[in-house]
Amino acid sequence: MDATCTAPKTCSVCGATEGEALGHYWMETPVGTTGKKTNNCLRCGQIEGFSEVDGIVWSFDNGVLTLSGDGPMPDYPGYAYAPWNIIDITRATVSSIVIEDGLTTIGACAFCNFIDLKNVEIPNSVTTIKESAFYNSIGFETITIPDSVTAIESRAFQKCTGLKEITIPAGVTEIGDGIIAGAQWLESVKVAEGNSSFVAVDNVIFTADMTRLVAFSGQRVEEYTVPDGVTTIGGGAFMSGWVENVTVPEGVTTIESKAFYDCGIESVTLPASLTAIGEAVFEECLSLTDIYFAGTAEQWADISANASVPENVTVHYGA
Repeated sequence: MDATCTAPKTCSVCGATEGEALGHYWMETPVGTTGKKTNNCLRCGQIEGFSEVDGIVWSFDNGVLTLSGDGPMPDYPGYAYAPWNIIDITRATVSSIVIEDGLTTIGACAFCNFIDLKNVEIPNSVTTIKESAFYNSIGFETITIPDSVTAIESRAFQKCTGLKEITIPAGVTEIGDGIIAGAQWLESVKVAEGNSSFVAVDNVIFTADMTRLVAFSGQRVEEYTVPDGVTTIGGGAFMSGWVENVTVPEGVTTIESKAFYDCGIESVTLPASLTAIGEAVFEECLSLTDIYFAGTAEQWADISANASVPENVTVHYGA
């Protein structure tokens, strides 16, 4: 095995060593807006020095990032603002995140872009997973969300492309837009028994009364028909999904903002009952070629002004 920061070149068969350990290659890095700094090794991601920010104590050792504290974790405006997430080498070498009991939220953008993450341990003290908390962390296949969690905010697991299964706990009463958008290898999306707010049907999350489609799994499918009785397609519901053709039935009145944003759809069939389409619903739908609208051209003009329909799309009326 090649030499590392802490070990010399070593034979994997007999254990003989050659030369010396490389030693750490430190880079002094500011910690958020605290005015303090840490030393970050550019070879292995090891961090030393100041390791407490806003009451959160954290450490990183042998691929394990451990955080502890009491109360809410701070929210961060982007992926490189959390003090444990400030250089690329750290994001590439964290394999496990351990959040110890006492923290009550997982902060916005706290664990974005970890590319080799395999395991996440969330304690029963956590009640809220904030916006984009695990955005684009692509390694982990499963995550156990404890029963204590009552809210999962927008895009919490967006583009977690390694994720294969997720279960929404029974106590969750709030789910934000696009929580599993772009998680294209999801095979199992479930809502725990006893949840009175949400239900999962065929890996799609709905409100318990089946009137609002909340989140479509990113799994690749050719066709999907929204069930009868649904009246609203939630914001970001199909965002970054890989369904090719979607049929929205009569009775649906509202498609909320970014419902199909960055979706791989090629065609969508919409009902004449539709009275409201939110902003950027079809933005970045680069494969979309046809919209079949059962209403009139005048109706479509009234509701689609902010939908960001690509210029190359043909809208068919009375379909």
